[in-house]
Amino acid sequence: VVREWTTQPLKFACEGDVLICVVGATAGKLNLGMDCAIGRSVAAIRPRPGVDQRFVYLQLLPKVLELRAGSAGSAQGVISSKDLAEVPFVLAPLAEQRRIVAALEEHLSALDAAVAGLRRALVNIERFRTSSVDQAVSGRAEPGWPRVLAGELCEWASGDYLPQKLFSDGVVPVYGGNGISGTHAFANVHESTVIVGRVGANCGNAY
Repeated sequence: VVREWTTQPLKFACEGDVLICVVGATAGKLNLGMDCAIGRSVAAIRPRPGVDQRFVYLQLLPKVLELRAGSAGSAQGVISSKDLAEVPFVLAPLAEQRRIVAALEEHLSALDAAVAGLRRALVNIERFRTSSVDQAVSGRAEPGWPRVLAGELCEWASGDYLPQKLFSDGVVPVYGGNGISGTHAFANVHESTVIVGRVGANCGNAY
């Protein structure tokens, strides 16, 4: 999907290139090339004749974290052209490259399908867990037991503002909207309680 464009392109990539992000938090991210303009944060790797594009791409994939870890820059990581030029490759004959690519892509497709199945299973497990807890608690209620709102059952209070820069050395877990975000020297809760995330991707989770 094309999200950005320009009317004054300076550098171009071609179909058959391998594109790699060389600046910032996504440095090392790879894509198969297309005919397009590229900015300063992207490098186009153009395989020489006799070298398959996907063979280069697949050999670079396991080196992404290594390239990212070795990136250097004042404000953000930068992968230099020298870093890329010194990446070691195994060079097989072209026909063998294509056979390896086909075999790997078949295995990767099967792996992607397995990962998707695992994610669906985890969602179903979470639904089953929630349903089981609800059934175990609410399903055992006797007809005469009163139904009350949470505000009548418990006292509710928001936590204190504590940015990470103010954390001090300690072993007290600090809970944020997405769970434990670090540790601190002092606690502001000193009794048994239930913590509910109110902000963030995991808001609603109880701890």
